Amino acid sequence: MGETGKGVSELLRDVPGQLELCFRLAELEKEWAGIVGEEFARRSALASCSIEPECVVITLHTTDGATAVSMSFLKNKLSRMLSDYLKLKAVRVDIKAGSVKRAQTAQPPQPAWKRRAPVIISDSDLAREQKFTEAHCGAKELSESFARLKALVERRSNRKRKYNE
Repeated sequence: MGETGKGVSELLRDVPGQLELCFRLAELEKEWAGIVGEEFARRSALASCSIEPECVVITLHTTDGATAVSMSFLKNKLSRMLSDYLKLKAVRVDIKAGSVKRAQTAQPPQPAWKRRAPVIISDSDLAREQKFTEAHCGAKELSESFARLKALVERRSNRKRKYNE
């Protein structure tokens, strides 16, 4: 376990170089719009990264071929900017037209009044409903599904009645 009270730079001194590079690459993904500009950031995203002996290769995906061509004219400048940002000697940039996937962000939780506990059906209620539906339906597989559905609907309607009273 890490010690508390250390700054990030102190912690990174103890981390191997490749792991430190992984931290920087994660930051690069967050700061992508600030590095390439808003317009290119909307039309491109980091796709992959590979560490080779002579350099780090970063592959970018763009939304269309026209954006890939326009970014390829800036490949050398982009390569220098990325090597400065990652504090590396050499970064090679590959630009391809492909699917642009954004980093997902978690949605905030719903307010308590919108959240409800799951509806739990007891085994005895399920067995009772299954016996009733099997007598009328005849097929065992269907009777189990209908029994679960009927018990679930009854539980939910009872819950709504309790909340509305």
